[in-house]
Parts: sequence; C-alpha cells; structure tokens
Amino acid sequence: MNFLFNIPSKVIFEVGASNKIDEILLENQTNKVLCIYDQGIKNTGIVDRLTQRITNAGIHLL
Repeated sequence: MNFLFNIPSKVIFEVGASNKIDEILLENQTNKVLCIYDQGIKNTGIVDRLTQRITNAGIHLL
C-alpha cells in the first residue's frame, strides 16, 4: 500500500504554547483531534493537561 499524506504545518515554539492548544484548534475550526503519544510522555502529565484543554473546548478526541 502506498499513500501520500501532506498537510500545511504551523509550528509554535514559545513558553506556554501548550496552554494555547484550545485557542489554536478553535481558530482553525477543528472539531476532531487524534493524539499520538507513548507511555513515557503520558507519565509526565503533559497529555492529561492537553487533552483536558481540548475536551473543555468541545473538541472531540479520537
């Protein structure tokens, strides 16, 4: 199976950038998000903070 997945990307690198995830997704009219991470990242607590902001914004997590 062959396929090409190409999307325009925007990288935001600044202190507190993860606290804007909900604003950024809503500005882009996003209604569904797929989060991919491993157990090590999950153990840091980052995933829980991000997914909470995403769901509080009314965005569906896949």
